[in-house]
Amino acid sequence: MTDRAQVQAMVRKAVDAFGELNVIFNNAGMNSARDFMDVDEANFDQVLKVNAWGVILCTQEAAKQMIAQGSGGKIINTGSIAGRQGFWDFVPYCVAKFGIVAITQATARGLIEHGITVNAFAPGVVDTPLWVGLNDDIRTIHEQPAGTDPMREFATNTLMGRPAAPSELAPFLIYLASSESDYMTGQMYMVDGGQVLV
Repeated sequence: MTDRAQVQAMVRKAVDAFGELNVIFNNAGMNSARDFMDVDEANFDQVLKVNAWGVILCTQEAAKQMIAQGSGGKIINTGSIAGRQGFWDFVPYCVAKFGIVAITQATARGLIEHGITVNAFAPGVVDTPLWVGLNDDIRTIHEQPAGTDPMREFATNTLMGRPAAPSELAPFLIYLASSESDYMTGQMYMVDGGQVLV
């Protein structure tokens, strides 16, 4: 998702398969947790390239196709609670996810004349493979024993008191992709179990 030729190929493949491109969900992301004092240029560049540049690139290429079709479209970006508040161990990731708010707002303003809406959602702790690696990183940073589960401990800060399952997020994303959300654009919606109250 950070290579333009591959993103263009992805768009072509979708159009070849379905005849048009109506929705893109910019969901790919990664993190490599570091104590703030240990963040270096390579860590910063890697996290920002995937989580921010990848969204810009995929939005550009999807928007070109949607504009050419002339029938509008939906762009959905994955933000994070880390785009609403900063975390010491996740500073590059927070910078990228704060950036998703800016990308979402800017592209919503620029693409609405083409009937394309752009929205984002901000999950909190979601039980996905991403958190397996983050658990390892966090245990190392804080010298925690192997049996600890920082992800689940962090999720106890939500009003729900637990991580989300991906299946709990999907219905909202389907809503954003549907015509029922046509009057919504430029927004970041919290879907985090009540972890950040704004």
